[in-house]
Amino acid sequence: MSKNMLAMLVASVCAFGAMTASAAGLSDNMKTLNANLQIVEKTDDAAALKTALTDMRAAAQSAREELPAKLKGKAADSAEVKDYHHGYDVLTGQIDEALKLTEEGKIPEAKAMAEQFKATRGEYHKKYR
Repeated sequence: MSKNMLAMLVASVCAFGAMTASAAGLSDNMKTLNANLQIVEKTDDAAALKTALTDMRAAAQSAREELPAKLKGKAADSAEVKDYHHGYDVLTGQIDEALKLTEEGKIPEAKAMAEQFKATRGEYHKKYR
């Protein structure tokens, strides 16, 4: 498959993911984040990278509005819920930085941000998964 066809396929799959992220549940958003993280790690195509990062951002923002089972019943202003939201704020900031790098043409640097995404995921999964 040519690189252009692959990039178009990735972009169309990611676009569909972005359309459904706002209506998705927490589990679906986690799947969207993971699938697009894999794209970020593998692609060298700026357009595909930007699409994957944009879809990750949408899924992170949508997931922020859902609470995991560990936090069900907790007050919205509880320390745990605030920390959970902070995790998504951190992730969104990291994604925004990667998007900025992508727009500047710094593809290797943007891809390297995936390690930060994984560290944030690991930290907050330990607490709330």
